[in-house]
Amino acid sequence: MDDISSEVQSAGVKGFARRHKLPGLHIPGLHEPGLGMPGLNIKEMISSRTTRLGALALLLLLVLMFAYQTLFVLHSTQATLMPRVIVMRTPIDGIITITEQEIGVLVDPDTAFATVENKRANAGRLRVLRTAKSEAEARLTAIERRLRTLDEDLAKAGDTAKTFRGSRMAQIDASIREEQGNLAAARAVQRQARAALERARALEVGGDISHAAADNARRDSIVADSAVSSAEARLRSLAAEADAAISGVYGRETATDRSNSQQWQDHLKFSRGELLVELEGARTSAKALASELQGEEQHLRNLTLAPLVPPVQGRLMELLARSGEHVVAGQEIARLQDCRETHVLVDVDEATFRAIFIGMPARFKTTNEQNRQLGWVVQKFPPLDAQPGSTTPRYRVDMRLPHPEGECPAVTSGRVEFG
Repeated sequence: MDDISSEVQSAGVKGFARRHKLPGLHIPGLHEPGLGMPGLNIKEMISSRTTRLGALALLLLLVLMFAYQTLFVLHSTQATLMPRVIVMRTPIDGIITITEQEIGVLVDPDTAFATVENKRANAGRLRVLRTAKSEAEARLTAIERRLRTLDEDLAKAGDTAKTFRGSRMAQIDASIREEQGNLAAARAVQRQARAALERARALEVGGDISHAAADNARRDSIVADSAVSSAEARLRSLAAEADAAISGVYGRETATDRSNSQQWQDHLKFSRGELLVELEGARTSAKALASELQGEEQHLRNLTLAPLVPPVQGRLMELLARSGEHVVAGQEIARLQDCRETHVLVDVDEATFRAIFIGMPARFKTTNEQNRQLGWVVQKFPPLDAQPGSTTPRYRVDMRLPHPEGECPAVTSGRVEFG
């Protein structure tokens, strides 16, 4: 810029025009009479031209941005921001009492804004269960009492059997000692008989005694041997009986048997086992009835008094009943605005609908362009029927917007840009 100014000052305006082939150059303030070179401001002239070029470039940029938005950016035809509405219904019949009647107030999820009371709930099933539970508990008590008595009898039978076993063992020990004495005597007789037989044989050979006397000696020896064998057999039998008696089995001449006290003890043990099974069944039945009774009591309480508690924090939009009114199960009581989620129902054309995908980012802006919120596409609905007077089906998607906790935005119209 300084070079151009110095060149104009040195060569003059006409010379500068001829040098740069600018014929007919007319500069205001230069060719008027009485005006000369000092009135020329080349810097202002060039600055004005630069401003016009910048404005032209800005206009061109705006045209290009508008063309890009129109041709490449996906837009909606219409969008409506609308929070989810929760409809509260009464679960039972009864008289309703509404504690919170101010429309627009925020209701917490742990606070009941109304209660329904039914004083005519049927408690017949509850009475039946209470009777059955009382009977089951009485039966359980009786079985436990019988079991305690049986344990006492079993302990007595055990003491009796132990006493009998001790006395029987003492008796067998006495018999063993007695039989051992009989065996010793029989063996002594056996030795005498054998010695007499030897002498009789020697005398019989010499003819000093008769054959009859010798036969008597032989017979006496045989009898003595038999007595010893019988004593030994009885001793072995007593030893076996003693071994069996240690385990509670006692020998008889005809068979092996147990004492009466042991048999009674065995019978009591068998009865106790059966009683334990019966006791377990009674306990299971009583426990099941107690659980069923508890559930029935809770069910009756639910049928008698039902607080209406919203599942989430919401804003009370509409009350459809009044305090003191009789309501029936399933009747709508109130409508609340869900403060957790905000959805935008977006109407789009077919091309935009095909290009959109679940999870795609989107920006919702209100009609006045003052508020823009970033969200994402959560659902694409099947094509809707065309509106009256049109043959083109309608396409709609669902967009979700996050918002601060505790805020419930109002219904707003706007537009949505995808991508």
